[in-house]
Amino acid sequence: MRKTILAILSLVAMTSCEQAPEDLLVGRWELTKLAITADGLNIESSAAEADVAMTYTFKADGSYSLLAIYAGEEESEMGAYVYDETSQAIICSYDDYTYSTDVTSISKTELVLTLSIEGLISSTMYFVRK
Repeated sequence: MRKTILAILSLVAMTSCEQAPEDLLVGRWELTKLAITADGLNIESSAAEADVAMTYTFKADGSYSLLAIYAGEEESEMGAYVYDETSQAIICSYDDYTYSTDVTSISKTELVLTLSIEGLISSTMYFVRK
């Protein structure tokens, strides 16, 4: 009986320490690697090799910012986001535009996002927390 109680208490303690995905998302994430699939062609590259720098910052108040630099050209966006636990996706809205990115996996240190565009191209992006 004592072992059963200890096992239950240990399980409760471990479960209560786990963070919800939307809580893990909060922070600054830097792109390290990407994989692109289009027309049966698969390309995988580090962000540096692809000459891409990308940083997402998600805040607890539901706002986000994105800074992306492609071949020296800088783009940025700021808006609001929602984590949809049912579909495991981040829905970002800025100006009059809304898009959804699938959360493939998330931990305290790593975030993997997959974005599909009309079934023609798929991009998987690997981020680390900064």
